[in-house]
Amino acid sequence: MVPPTCLPSTSTSNNSLSNNNDLKVSKNSAVFDDISYLGSSKIENPLSENEMLQIVGNFNQEKAHDAIGVIIIIPNFAGGIVRLYESTSRTEISSFPVQRIRFCARGQINSPERACFALSFTQFNGNEEVNQCHVFRCHYPDTAGKALLCFANAFRNTDPTATVGITPSSPRIGNASPAPLGTEEDYQFEAFLEIKEEDAKKGFTLCSVEKNCFKLRRDREKRVVVVIRQVSGPRSLAVKKCFGLLLAPGRNLREADMHLLDIESDVAGEGNRNYMIEGLWNPCAQNFEVLNSETPKETRVYMTVAADVILEGINEPVRFNIECKARIFQQYERFWYGYF
Repeated sequence: MVPPTCLPSTSTSNNSLSNNNDLKVSKNSAVFDDISYLGSSKIENPLSENEMLQIVGNFNQEKAHDAIGVIIIIPNFAGGIVRLYESTSRTEISSFPVQRIRFCARGQINSPERACFALSFTQFNGNEEVNQCHVFRCHYPDTAGKALLCFANAFRNTDPTATVGITPSSPRIGNASPAPLGTEEDYQFEAFLEIKEEDAKKGFTLCSVEKNCFKLRRDREKRVVVVIRQVSGPRSLAVKKCFGLLLAPGRNLREADMHLLDIESDVAGEGNRNYMIEGLWNPCAQNFEVLNSETPKETRVYMTVAADVILEGINEPVRFNIECKARIFQQYERFWYGYF
């Protein structure tokens, strides 16, 4: 067996130590044992879904019969370790943090690659960056969707053992010097979402939130406000620019499912640690029909807001995703507020 040695690995064990029947499965991790590793290839843009799917198609044809059977263990939080084992010997092939993954892509549902998925990484060889795309094929198409859902959930979750209680008044940001190229560092950001709705008498007013669900009225022009704030890190990473504010109905969406909004303003504040982006949302546009249709009582719809930003000192753009629920009311619905 030729192991996928170009996968980024944090494992320090050799084969003689890891060659055992006990898989390292942490609590709440997902185990997939019906997967084959097809190989890896260089990729120009590690964030390009189209380029990744092209590589997936090529490997799926070339490796129809001689793929390597593997077991993948996926943790349930971003700081967890993904582990790959060879299926027969249960030898650990590679291990790496979820945070090392740049992008995940799945083969199109109506294509021969529907049972395949791919992960992209950026490797550092000295001062050179090398982008790699690694391709996997599942024995059953549904498994590919389940695996990517586990990765998506892991990206959204923080370490369950991390200290809780960081408040807006207590950011933990150091003054360290810039790290050498290829060094891994941990940064934590928060993103907050507000939605404003047009009111004929008062201009744009904040939409109310009840039980973590936005209460929206159909056919009213809206403004989407996203505030990004750094909470911790070795040094300050200021947002230099926002080049895309996006919205779409649903959750766990692909990049192609999102729709651009017109950005009205984007400004920094509080020593460049806060960054506010405000965009215009026309709910009558066809793309947002689901979010402009009245929802039956006790029914909610999911929506996703995303902000693409450039951070100081980071070469690649960073996307902040916010998923939330909303209930859509008729245009002239009146909401009553109680003050205690």
